[in-house]
Amino acid sequence: DHEARDLWEYELDLTPKHLQKMLLYAWDLDQTSFDYSFFTENCSYHVLDILDPVLPKMPKEDYLFWGVLPTETLRVVMATPGIRVKRGFRPARLRKLRARRDLLSFSERKIATSLAGPNNSSATSDLFTISNDRQALVLDAAYDLFKYRTGFATQQSTQDRRHEFELLRLRGALDVQVAPLTIDQPQYPESGHSPTRLGLFIVSSKPGMPTYTELWLRRAYHEIMDKAGGFDSWSNLEKFSLRLRLPVTKNGDFGAVAKRLTLEQLDFLKIESFVPIQQWITMPSWRAKLSYGRVTSLTNNGPSKHVLALQGGPGLAIESGIIGSELFYLVAEAVFEVGSAFGTGRRASINLCAGGFVDFRDVVRLRVEYGALWITHQLFSRNRHLSRQTRLRIDLNIVLARNWAVRGEYQVQNQRREGAVGLLRYF
Repeated sequence: DHEARDLWEYELDLTPKHLQKMLLYAWDLDQTSFDYSFFTENCSYHVLDILDPVLPKMPKEDYLFWGVLPTETLRVVMATPGIRVKRGFRPARLRKLRARRDLLSFSERKIATSLAGPNNSSATSDLFTISNDRQALVLDAAYDLFKYRTGFATQQSTQDRRHEFELLRLRGALDVQVAPLTIDQPQYPESGHSPTRLGLFIVSSKPGMPTYTELWLRRAYHEIMDKAGGFDSWSNLEKFSLRLRLPVTKNGDFGAVAKRLTLEQLDFLKIESFVPIQQWITMPSWRAKLSYGRVTSLTNNGPSKHVLALQGGPGLAIESGIIGSELFYLVAEAVFEVGSAFGTGRRASINLCAGGFVDFRDVVRLRVEYGALWITHQLFSRNRHLSRQTRLRIDLNIVLARNWAVRGEYQVQNQRREGAVGLLRYF
């Protein structure tokens, strides 16, 4: 509830003998300690470890290529011969709050908002002007809103305890049973794409740049342009995403070309989280990235160099459903870069950008982002000079199957234009 996360339960049809065997194995482990590794020896890995004595036929080799991640653990267990799995969904309190809010009219939402606030004496009078059935819906929503605002800690102030008691007293006095809350259930976590991704692209740059072949390799986990099913639709969590670039030549001298293989980009960590602004719910949107990549001069065709970059900042987002599923956002980022590409060895900038997504039935997703950067190379100088650059980026993803997609990219930065198209495979 603190992090507004839904919970999924997977009930395994194990016999009492299996349960006893698991218990004995867990007892044998006792005080055993393990070093944690995000990709390999994590909490998901130890779930498989506990299940291994009773499910020796788990097809781990079919799913676990480079490590163990939660969604892959689910696929392993559910593909085990002879085992039946029953799913259970427990929505987060925030999801319940949205559902309760949507049941209320505009005037009823105003009453619920006041009831959840500190000065609710007038709201109580307004509450008694509506029917008992509607009062029950308003009080249920007001209670969830109150808990969302005050938190779920056991230690609460005296004022908050009295407020909570009063809401519960009003609700109990009605003695009204409302219909079970209908909540939209998201897709199963294991229904999404596999976390590791490999891509092959053709890249064309202008003016005066050769055509490249680009290889993408991502260890984990999900990009915001990927198929959203099984993941949060407007979020991005990637670790160790690599792009390698190779010039395309006509003479077929692959030995010479191999020497020109360059690292285009290595994202150690890339996070984007866009939370649409809604009534009652105010959660920040933000993004952050730590990367090592190539910096290309915008004024000449000299050799490019690599820099280490850290960037991030807050944002705002709104959602609509006019065409398909749309989200529009604004982000303000601070960017710090270090490397020999700059005369001073470092560069700082502020990036202000606006963008949007359009998603058609989780098959086609389009993203457009336009940004302006104000850059300085004299970060600690009183006589710092600011230069301005603009960027336009367009991304298009078309899902072919659960683990296959076609991706297109187009970028314009000042006078330089670059386009790429390629095929993505998830495994």
